[in-house]
Amino acid sequence: MCGDWTIGTNRENAGALRLNHGRSPVDVDEQQGFKLIFMGVMTGIRNPKAHALFNELDERRALDYLGLASLLMRRLDDAHLDEAEPQPTRRPQAG
Repeated sequence: MCGDWTIGTNRENAGALRLNHGRSPVDVDEQQGFKLIFMGVMTGIRNPKAHALFNELDERRALDYLGLASLLMRRLDDAHLDEAEPQPTRRPQAG
């Protein structure tokens, strides 16, 4: 499902990004809510635009999309990788 790799909502999501510490019901609700927003953006905005003929957006709708994208990117900037999951190892680059 789109978004599971981005914002996990429980300890079972390997490599999940955390928006908060998940210590309270409010934290859990926020995490779940942003997961659903990311999924909705991918499903309802990005996918139709990527798979259909391009129709120009009116200026107001374009600004709304940019504002939403800005909010989501700021939240990703502040997110952290779930510390309970092992970090992937990097392969050495060929010299």
